[in-house]
Amino acid sequence: MVVKSTYRFSAHCKGTRLSLEELPADVANLAAARVPQLQGLGFQYLGCCDFGKLAMETQTIVVSFTHEQTQELANVWVSLSAGKTSSYLEFCTLTSDGISLETSSNGVLPFAPENPEIRVFRFPAISEVAELHRIHRQIVAKYADNAWIQAEPQGCQIERITRTIENYGPRLYKLGYLRPAENGESYGLTWKGAFRVAWSGMWPIAAIRRSMARHRMQNELRSLEIHGATRLQKA
Repeated sequence: MVVKSTYRFSAHCKGTRLSLEELPADVANLAAARVPQLQGLGFQYLGCCDFGKLAMETQTIVVSFTHEQTQELANVWVSLSAGKTSSYLEFCTLTSDGISLETSSNGVLPFAPENPEIRVFRFPAISEVAELHRIHRQIVAKYADNAWIQAEPQGCQIERITRTIENYGPRLYKLGYLRPAENGESYGLTWKGAFRVAWSGMWPIAAIRRSMARHRMQNELRSLEIHGATRLQKA
């Protein structure tokens, strides 16, 4: 009952562009630590966007970098809540068939089914930027084999992030997990959604879910190595 009454997700995504100088100190320090590592991989700074408090009084800020040659996007996601700061890094590639391939260090599992148009590969144990990027390149080679990489005009990448966030509420509403609030400004949990959130966080369910996700990603890493070796043999 508590989960159902307290969970809120914003119905509107009003991203505010920020300069690096306007970032909160904690966020600026996290972004600054990534800059030389990403620049060493060929990424250039694209922009920052403050998406405000999207859920549960948690402010979300995204610092984005782009790779001109590979058309990849690198995002540093930062969450600020009750004096705590957390972050993760993701690499994104958009294919010509509209599928976004995303490789991230985010270890938080979603409580509802993910968007089929966004394939997310989570490796929370990988903290090295270059290693995560190497894995992302392997994922793109494996899953975008029959599609070309979709180039996006400068600045449209952040707009795509905005659209993805704004589509979250309506998508889960259609699945029966969220319901719009009377004022139309946010979404709350339905009983189905509240049960799902409570169930996914219970012991031992939470531990089992993490273990299963870790096992899937370990299998994925082994599959990537095999796929890479096969490509080399065919070359």
